[in-house]
Amino acid sequence: MIICHSQLTDPPPGFTFGTIKETSIVDYFNKSSNRRLRKIYENMKAHNLDSFNDGIVHVQTGWVNKVDLRFNKLLAHNRAL
Repeated sequence: MIICHSQLTDPPPGFTFGTIKETSIVDYFNKSSNRRLRKIYENMKAHNLDSFNDGIVHVQTGWVNKVDLRFNKLLAHNRAL
């Protein structure tokens, strides 16, 4: 399962990710009975944003300045399956 990939449960230095605060996505990870999903929540919560627009601003201003190609390759591989 891609969502429990080790890069999300144990991210390498400099690899951060998040979502929008107070959404069903946050609840999905935070309230899960699966310990790996809760660990993903713990890794993302400091990077969660207040709104979708905040995410757009982060991308436009260069806050999101590093793309982890290994993870992108993993996503592309799973989409092809």
